Amino acid sequence: MNTPSSSLSWQTAYKLLSGCILPRPIGWISTVSPQGQPNLAPFSFFNVVCANPPTVLFCPMIRGATGGAKDTLNNVRATGEFVVNLVTESLAQAVNLSSVEAPPEVNEFLFAGVTPVPAALVRPPRVAESPIHLECRVSHILDINDQPGGGSLVLGEVIFFHIEDFVLQAGDKINLEALQPIGRLAGNHFCRTSATFEMERPPAWRPAENPRLALLTMLTARLERLSVDSIWARRASGLRGSLLKALAAAESASPLPDSHLDELIERSFDILRRSAREIPDPENALWRKIHVP
Repeated sequence: MNTPSSSLSWQTAYKLLSGCILPRPIGWISTVSPQGQPNLAPFSFFNVVCANPPTVLFCPMIRGATGGAKDTLNNVRATGEFVVNLVTESLAQAVNLSSVEAPPEVNEFLFAGVTPVPAALVRPPRVAESPIHLECRVSHILDINDQPGGGSLVLGEVIFFHIEDFVLQAGDKINLEALQPIGRLAGNHFCRTSATFEMERPPAWRPAENPRLALLTMLTARLERLSVDSIWARRASGLRGSLLKALAAAESASPLPDSHLDELIERSFDILRRSAREIPDPENALWRKIHVP
């Protein structure tokens, strides 16, 4: 499929976007109307923005059936406040129930069978059954399009954290196994986080100290991009481990000799050539610079 987005209906664009941008975290957003009517709805167009100040975002879409704005958007416009309730596997059914399309007078807390509890600094209630709540004040609302399929981007500064002790470790880390969050996929599908894997990030690039280390960092990324189905990708796997160890050794102030680094660089170039990849100009230029008499 190769087509301009302008040739697609918004429904098709939605299916493609929600089917390829995943898994998505779920923000279970609680709000209140100016009259005090509570509302609770899940949004998978949701994420963190930055930490200073701590800021999150969620994106309520315009209703496809009626062309109207969601109650959540109307409420945050009017009050400037919301609470993000983190979604766990044990709350999946309640989250799904709260996604019901209902008129503003319906209390989704009651419909979903969850307990509202007061927040510390904002008016919207929290979901007692959720182990993490982020109390937020709206900082910006960016309206993209007010037609069906359109939506808005709501940015909120987190002004108060509620985190249950059983999911908190070392004072500032979240225990994933204890939290058991779920994510959103396409259609009616969700996912768990029970099958995870871990990778160490490459050490910081410090080209001024040793250009060989800068070149190793670049080559590590190039080797990682080889197709997983390629025999060269499998051969590169062990070499990438050696490159990462060399970079880690330099980071710990125990760098390997330049001759050893040169050998790793030559082996990396060899694999890239044999895999029918041209050596990119930046890497070639840096290699020539290293060996200028």
